[in-house]
Amino acid sequence: MILFGFDPSKAMVGLMGLFFALGYTVAKVGDRADPRQVGAAPTTSAPMAAAPVAVPAAAPAPAPVAAPVVAPAPSPAPVVAVAPVAPPAPAPSSPPPAAPATPPPAAPAAPAQPPPDPNQIWKVTVRAEDAQFGPEDAPATVVLFSSFGCSPCTPFAEARTKLKEKFGDKVRLVWKHKVIPAQHPDAIVASAASLAAKNQGKFWEYHDKLFASQALDPASLEQHAKDLGLDLEKFKTDMASPALRGQALTDALLANEVAAHSMPNVLVNGVRMAGDKSIDNMMTVVEAQLAKAEEAIKAGADAKTFYEKAVASGKTFPQMDPVKITVSDVNTPILGKKDAPITVTAFEDFECPFCAQIAPAIKAFHYANPDKVRLLYKFTPLRDIHPKAQLAAEAAAEAEAQGKFWEYKDVLYQNQKALERGDLERYAEQIGLDMAAFKSALDTGKHKATIDAHLAEAGRAQVSGTPSIYINGQKYQGPRGYPPEGMEAIARAYFGMQ
Repeated sequence: MILFGFDPSKAMVGLMGLFFALGYTVAKVGDRADPRQVGAAPTTSAPMAAAPVAVPAAAPAPAPVAAPVVAPAPSPAPVVAVAPVAPPAPAPSSPPPAAPATPPPAAPAAPAQPPPDPNQIWKVTVRAEDAQFGPEDAPATVVLFSSFGCSPCTPFAEARTKLKEKFGDKVRLVWKHKVIPAQHPDAIVASAASLAAKNQGKFWEYHDKLFASQALDPASLEQHAKDLGLDLEKFKTDMASPALRGQALTDALLANEVAAHSMPNVLVNGVRMAGDKSIDNMMTVVEAQLAKAEEAIKAGADAKTFYEKAVASGKTFPQMDPVKITVSDVNTPILGKKDAPITVTAFEDFECPFCAQIAPAIKAFHYANPDKVRLLYKFTPLRDIHPKAQLAAEAAAEAEAQGKFWEYKDVLYQNQKALERGDLERYAEQIGLDMAAFKSALDTGKHKATIDAHLAEAGRAQVSGTPSIYINGQKYQGPRGYPPEGMEAIARAYFGMQ
């Protein structure tokens, strides 16, 4: 996750606008160990150099008690965090004290990266519902990741005309929606409108209207439909359909999977166009790949299945880790319905700045799909590097015990630079907690066992940094920046959310 855009090198400056990078464009950020050391799956962007952090061993928790489901709080809320955790230590007679802070070892220098292979084939799948121009068995297939409202994409509005003029029926053009809400907030609605026009056989005509006018407001989208003589009622009904929104988001997700981060992004028979983003450069690439394809077909390759077979084993970056973990929901703050088909589990640290930055996106994902998405919060204080995170976690656990965890969590993330004992008490008083019970919980370490149990769970799951997000037990690896649209795309494409 950038539909999706986030630059990890600027993570400390501010949160990327909430991509689908496409790519909903966004490198995952957080307090995390160097992926070269922890064996992380490849991401769609260069890894962020960071010293590894360790989570102290946790003592086993007492018999858990089911946590109550907490009603959604109206205020915006933050999101998840994680860090590598050591295996649980033998149970002591009392909860272990916080581990002494020790400076983390320096991360080794990153090895020099080889230049990209100009002939690398990417697994760019073409679906029946994609907007296409040209015969399906054309020896060259041009896949164009583009977005309405994207100025650099405008010259490529003529792509199909130029390709037809030079190559005739030897080339097929396939349009893929690369929606990036942070940069082009109206693009996803415009994409749905274009797909509604496609349902009436007028995608390309509608596409031309959008690029010619650059007007993506609701009134203009409707006027374009009128100008083309579309059935207006059907158009409006289709445009509002979750299925069409999902189709655009699926395209955006594919853009992340094939590292199509910049726009426009052109791939010809799975090979990415490098260099100048121009029609002339595209023609040069098409000419070269077409010659190779015609030679292969002449040698016996099946023209009808040539493209499908050419990209079948192409390179891709899966957006979800295939390894699935089991996540407990007992003694765990929960937001949403127990039977929701999508469960987002967040391992967090209250001093982690990246956890606070992505908070609005995760909360927005839940509130946009309140019956389909529930959130689970896991306390993961990184004691070695965040000395105030442990007590903040205990304070939040007491807020959970009093039914106000999500409100308190929001306040903590909004005040990360002020997490002393007095600050924690002041926030508790502000949201109306029972102060006698709150102070007693901190004095006695009432919730230390719960925190330790969450740390142990993080260790068993081998989470590798903060924040770490799991969707239905699988680690979320993109789109970069955790945009809510990116998580929605994952939920639709990987888990069938309707």
